[in-house]
Amino acid sequence: MRKYLILIILLVITLTSRADTISNIIAPLKAVLLQKAYFDRKKETVIDNYKIDLYKCGPTNYERRYLLCRSLFKEYKVYKFDSAFVYAQKLVNLAQRLNSPYKKVESQLNMAMVLESTGLFIETYESIAKINSSTLEAPLKLPYYELLFHCENDLTKYNRGTLYEDIHSRNADRYLDSAIRYAAPNSFEQHIHLAEKRDTPGRPPGVTHYWYLYKNFPLTTHQRAIVATGLSFSYSGQDKIKLLVTGAINDIRASVKETEAIFLLGRELAEMGRLDDAYEFVQAATNDAEFYNARLRKVEFSGELSMISEKRINQVESDKANFIIYLIAIVGVSVIIFLIAFIIFFQLKRLKLKEVIINEKNTILERTNERLYSDSRIKEEYIGYFFNVFSSYILKMEKLKIGLERRIKTGKYEDALAITYNIDIKKERESLFETFDQTFLRLFPNFVSAFNSLLHEEDQLHPKDGELLSAHLRIFALMRLGIVNNKIVAQILEYSESTVYTYKNRIKNKALVQGAAFDDAVMNIKIGL
Repeated sequence: MRKYLILIILLVITLTSRADTISNIIAPLKAVLLQKAYFDRKKETVIDNYKIDLYKCGPTNYERRYLLCRSLFKEYKVYKFDSAFVYAQKLVNLAQRLNSPYKKVESQLNMAMVLESTGLFIETYESIAKINSSTLEAPLKLPYYELLFHCENDLTKYNRGTLYEDIHSRNADRYLDSAIRYAAPNSFEQHIHLAEKRDTPGRPPGVTHYWYLYKNFPLTTHQRAIVATGLSFSYSGQDKIKLLVTGAINDIRASVKETEAIFLLGRELAEMGRLDDAYEFVQAATNDAEFYNARLRKVEFSGELSMISEKRINQVESDKANFIIYLIAIVGVSVIIFLIAFIIFFQLKRLKLKEVIINEKNTILERTNERLYSDSRIKEEYIGYFFNVFSSYILKMEKLKIGLERRIKTGKYEDALAITYNIDIKKERESLFETFDQTFLRLFPNFVSAFNSLLHEEDQLHPKDGELLSAHLRIFALMRLGIVNNKIVAQILEYSESTVYTYKNRIKNKALVQGAAFDDAVMNIKIGL
């Protein structure tokens, strides 16, 4: 499982890296597309300068006007069909006025070239038919056979899949051979046509000629675009994309509207699934075809653009469907998570409530344990205390009985009476209270300070010198031991019941806490450990 997970991660990284690389390759073209208007303005400036010169040229200076119209034709040839056609017609008229056989053929070739570039094949052949190939001068033979090659080559593409494809293909090969034969040795035209020739045994592949031109010739911007586009047919993948981007960039810089590099790039990207980029570039190619008015290319580009648009719509619909599925899945998972979280929260709340109850019970249990421990200690101390007091008094009573019996038996009534006079009840009571106080303070060593903390400073109770507890403190000491009945307290302390009640209320009224809270505070004074 771990092995498969690693493979999936590597595949995702590879695809992402590849997508980023393609984006980086086409980024310069997107930047140049934004500058398209700038390069077109430069082209228009050159054209305007020629037009100014033509306007200034005398109407009868046919030779000069012919040269200027030919320059304008060359500028418009790959830029705008309608204008190129206008100047091709002017060249034909000027050639007639000059009555130059060479210029007549040259102007007729120019007319045929511009007609072929826009897909008007019938009109192209009608124009070519006016040319006598047998009387062609040497410099015109190359453009003549180039024209025928391009015409037949385009017809081959147009008739692809029909019976006429092979006929036009053979014608194109024958005219290309003638163009190669009439091209100057080692010239740009010769290498281009050799590169365009289909591979045959004994001939170097076209890519060799393209690379030779690319590396060894001082190419113009337009020529660089032609070479890069031609090279792209021999490569695939990212290498093909790079070459088509180079071709498209140079076409834009040269303001070439009669181009196919950016269209081929868009089609290649569409096959890769990058439909947004493909649509952008094919749309740019379609705009150029519209601007140039290339009828055949408009049909071809529009068809491709429609297919890409359809794919984009299908992709959007697919993405939308996937998004809905993902959204439903996310909502479902969210609901499950929410329910689980709610259950956990509810369980935690119940646990917390139980924890609070347990803590409260533990607190009550601790207090109960403390109370039990306190009561146990009190019982132990005071049981021992009372047994000790009672034993002491039994011994005193036994001695008193024996002494009285002896004296009465011997008739010493005066001595017996003297013994009773020696019994000091007040002193005995004080001794009893002292023993009580000692025992109590052994149990509650902090009782006095704890009790006084419940009173204002001026109302606090402090024993006199020689006392452990005062009379008032002793009342509340008995309360702490659990003796709260005023009548019992009065009997123990030999007070009246009303006196005990008065003492208690007087202290409670001065306390920091009132009523039952004061009683609870007294009862909560902790026993010493």
